Amino acid sequence: MPIFTANNTTKILPPNVDVIIEGRTICLMPITENEINEQYLSWLNDPETNQFLEIRYKKQTIADICDYINGLRSSEGCEMFAVFSKKNNIHVGNIAVTHYNQNNQGIALYGALIGDHRALMLGVGAEAEALMIEFLFGNPKIRKIRANAHDENYKSWRLLESLGFKREAVLRKEAVLPSSRICDVYLYGMLKEEWLKQRKKLPFLLRDIKIVDKRKTADAVKN
Repeated sequence: MPIFTANNTTKILPPNVDVIIEGRTICLMPITENEINEQYLSWLNDPETNQFLEIRYKKQTIADICDYINGLRSSEGCEMFAVFSKKNNIHVGNIAVTHYNQNNQGIALYGALIGDHRALMLGVGAEAEALMIEFLFGNPKIRKIRANAHDENYKSWRLLESLGFKREAVLRKEAVLPSSRICDVYLYGMLKEEWLKQRKKLPFLLRDIKIVDKRKTADAVKN
């Protein structure tokens, strides 16, 4: 069940990008208040899960989650998607489009968090990111996707490289980790033409992809 504060101010805006992205084992859907609960909060405040996230500096609350989602939904093309397991319809993580075509530059940036440890071990993150890349590059406005990873977050940057991202720059001694180690941050990028070649190598991740625009579907029903 969703959690609300006493003054009931933790409401989220309607989806900015109202699509459902269905893959082989998971489904990405715009997050709703049903997913804003103790489980989600526990992911954000888990030292192991948040060690490479900016939120690690402050204990997160339900209001913080709602503020972040509303901030995304106040920017064109940005959205927070909940990741659901198709097998049991359980919310296992999130993936967010955090920057989208700013100043008509044709660039998008996303970030993912798989909070459910079993789903993480099963490789849900790879499928979620592949689905998001396919969705973003399906828009003719987007010509490049960017992502980043801390040098110590081996799983993250190795996944990015396996999906076809190129390491474009290194921000040296950019971030201080909870261990007090100062680490580098890798900046990655992938062009649409690179993805069109790389996606052919990933049929197991994209085989059953289906994208449904709920607004277009609703308009068709009305007509």
